Amino acid sequence: MVFRVIIVLLLFSYNIINAQEVRCVDCIQFQIDNDYFAPDDRDNYYTSGLFVSYSYSPNEFFCFKKQGGEVLLVSYSLAQQMFVPRYPNSWYIGNYDRPFAGWLGVQAEVSKVKENSVLLYGITLGVTGNASFSRQLQQRYHDLVGIEEDPLWLWQIPSEFMGNVKIGYGYFIVPKMILISEMVFGTRDDYLKMGLKYTINVKAKELYSIPDRKLYGVASVAYKRVFYDALIQGSVWNNDAPFTVGIESNMVTCTVGLGVRLGRFGVVFSENFYSKKTSLMEGHMYGTFQLNYFY
Repeated sequence: MVFRVIIVLLLFSYNIINAQEVRCVDCIQFQIDNDYFAPDDRDNYYTSGLFVSYSYSPNEFFCFKKQGGEVLLVSYSLAQQMFVPRYPNSWYIGNYDRPFAGWLGVQAEVSKVKENSVLLYGITLGVTGNASFSRQLQQRYHDLVGIEEDPLWLWQIPSEFMGNVKIGYGYFIVPKMILISEMVFGTRDDYLKMGLKYTINVKAKELYSIPDRKLYGVASVAYKRVFYDALIQGSVWNNDAPFTVGIESNMVTCTVGLGVRLGRFGVVFSENFYSKKTSLMEGHMYGTFQLNYFY
């Protein structure tokens, strides 16, 4: 507990253009998000996320071509995420400050890293509800580790196919600081996001290709203007969700991160915070562990 608090106090915020905080060239990534990694150690809100990603750097990808000293990065990811209310074991719907929601999806992204800027384009497709296997996975996990009370997963967001398109832009203000803007629209999320990211012991551009035997940190803060969140408000097409709530339009996110690369392996650990997503919710903190293998 004391060690976790020290980490949070020493490092102050970290958040890149997407959920996986460090995108690296020519590597395979495995990432775990969990609120048990955070100091408050609560099992609610964004309680778990699992990501597997593969990235490579081609000379050409469809209409994108690498020129001069540019870096072209293509990545594919598989993600499984779980979102639960503050009291996930309650049978009383009045105790719920958000609905249960699960997500199982795939994501494809292409990034073009130039001398002073980064352009990112992405598409995400996936399913919600029982089709995401979130309820089954969380309850099986609780049984496996001996947690007596299982989250009930009552009145969850129903199963539906959803998709998003993402456009991101980053500008390197100075070598260790980047201004990031992001627009996401589709049937899962609609939001705009702007933030600043600062790197420690590496240049911001080096996050795409971490030097060997390098210990580094990243700190960032962002403002997020949310227009729609289907995992809280339900589908834009079907009014079949048994329980939904309204969203908070204005959010702040911040994350702290510390990473190291040794040979073909890299490790990143971060603590993440976001302000409340609904008027009933509180702010939430969760931890991220990422393992990178450079091939």
